[in-house]
Amino acid sequence: MNEHLNNHIEISVVLPIYNGETTLPDALISVLEQSVPNTEVILIDDGSHDSSVMVAEAISKDNISQNIVIHRQENKGLAASLNIGINIAMGKYIARQDQDA
Repeated sequence: MNEHLNNHIEISVVLPIYNGETTLPDALISVLEQSVPNTEVILIDDGSHDSSVMVAEAISKDNISQNIVIHRQENKGLAASLNIGINIAMGKYIARQDQDA
């Protein structure tokens, strides 16, 4: 089992990314602005060819107090990415967020 920042995570938000550099900031910030305590955000980069990972890393650095996990992988598709995010998740509950929401 994974051991990142907090082992009392209430909600894990899985956010798969594929070439989402233009829409990812709004989607990720909308999750980070939620008021539910003990939330982690799991970003699954599914082999993006754009700067999605750099965008995610920059937002993560700006929100250092948040529990943000960035996982990079070869392109495997949405379903596989969601399953990987679920396997990484430490939360009691799992939510999903699209990169373009």
